[in-house]
Amino acid sequence: MHPRQRQLLTVIGLVALASLLLYLNLRVQPPQIPKSSLASESADAANDVADTGPPGKYDTADLGSLRHQLFANRSMKDELVAVARVSDELKPTLMLLDNLNCDRGMKARDALLNDASPRPEYATLLDAYAKATCGDRLSAIGLLQKELLHALGASQKTLQTWHQLRQLGVTPGAGAAEDVLGLVIDVAAADGTGTTAVYSDGTWRKIGVLHGAEAGDAGSAQAKDVARQLVSDAAPFIKSASKEADVDRPVNAGFTRFTFLTPGGPWMTETLSSDLAAGRHELALLRSALLEFQRVTTTAF
Repeated sequence: MHPRQRQLLTVIGLVALASLLLYLNLRVQPPQIPKSSLASESADAANDVADTGPPGKYDTADLGSLRHQLFANRSMKDELVAVARVSDELKPTLMLLDNLNCDRGMKARDALLNDASPRPEYATLLDAYAKATCGDRLSAIGLLQKELLHALGASQKTLQTWHQLRQLGVTPGAGAAEDVLGLVIDVAAADGTGTTAVYSDGTWRKIGVLHGAEAGDAGSAQAKDVARQLVSDAAPFIKSASKEADVDRPVNAGFTRFTFLTPGGPWMTETLSSDLAAGRHELALLRSALLEFQRVTTTAF
């Protein structure tokens, strides 16, 4: 190779390496933007709740997928596909069932579950999905109804199982259909949407515009108590919300959306954030609860 060609290739390689290192540095260390102090208005309180604080408290590369989980509205297939991303042994069985190769799919399911000790956490879900896919809807419903018993006290699991039962045509009774087990608050600004979810069992999640995601399963007992109280305080406002199936509908900048999660499905209400700030919306009454939640969760870890 000519010396000048070798020199040119070396320069190109160094430039490419420098660009890669710069890209990785930007990805690993996002810009730190100082948080503003808690404002005295309701809309500012909601924005503070949606901010997550320091990054890295929940290790996930896909915030969009995490946000989808907040609403506990994944189908059986979607949930199993998520499991298969970290459980390779599940993939062949899912491929067979997805191709409606029921005979081989059922045999693969049996081999997978019978050989496992202990049975994997996804065993009942896989069994129900296999039966529903291959035409045994009633057996699938029975399995999911048993899952509800195991999920007692676990809000997200209860909501998720009811979502899957509704997809099979089963709805909760009138007494349980509008029980508020969770609340998702979306605050939309010009630079994106910050989301906070709290559940009646005290668990919570935050997905911030700037800093990624944060999980509260292992948070302090005080944080869990405040999360439970926030759901309880918000529950009566479901009477002013509307039934809404499309939880993925974007929130317009300048608006705040409250989604009430129930066994019967999600209910939504939204308003201008400025109306919350001015006290012109009934949900401004949640201001003190939102501020208290923000206070305890920023020190929960």
